[in-house]
Amino acid sequence: MGHPIPLDSSAVPTMSEHLLKDGQIAQIRFAEPADFPTLGRVYAETYANAEGVNEHWEPEDAERMLSTINKFPNHIGLVATINDKIVGGSFGYCLPWQNGTKSFKQLETFVLPTLQKTGLGTHLREDRRKIAEVWYHPTDVELVTFSNIAHPKEWYRRLGFRTEKDLIIMTAPADTEKANLQKEVASVTSAGERAQG
Repeated sequence: MGHPIPLDSSAVPTMSEHLLKDGQIAQIRFAEPADFPTLGRVYAETYANAEGVNEHWEPEDAERMLSTINKFPNHIGLVATINDKIVGGSFGYCLPWQNGTKSFKQLETFVLPTLQKTGLGTHLREDRRKIAEVWYHPTDVELVTFSNIAHPKEWYRRLGFRTEKDLIIMTAPADTEKANLQKEVASVTSAGERAQG
């Protein structure tokens, strides 16, 4: 599985079963390399018609993104199945920080639209939490969600998450950053040359 810490099967089961609100039984297990093409399709379907979400994923791109996360150090990658069919997943990693905290970065939890609000996402996150607690001992969990969509934002709030007042997420196109950094480097170099006289 590629996990850095040997799995203690007595502390962390390799598969768990959960009863969902609709009466179905879901199994959750660790992600394997052969799962990622299907995970990519499930992820793309999850976002295909998600209200208020401006993300449109091709299955191959989603597969590449999820398999990349699953290669991070200190990662946890989980797959949910019903009747041996992959229906969701949860991926993240633990990052030690300078003040002694260990932050688990919950990057992706997704469930097919037909299974949303059945409790499957809750079970995925709870299994992830249990594994992280045994393997990495995180002191906090971080995630990013959409500000304009009530669910899952309200769900996360019920779980105790809050908006950090002193943190914001900033993005820029890579070529914009490149152009502006090149200007900054030229300015620093020019100032340095003037200082040298």
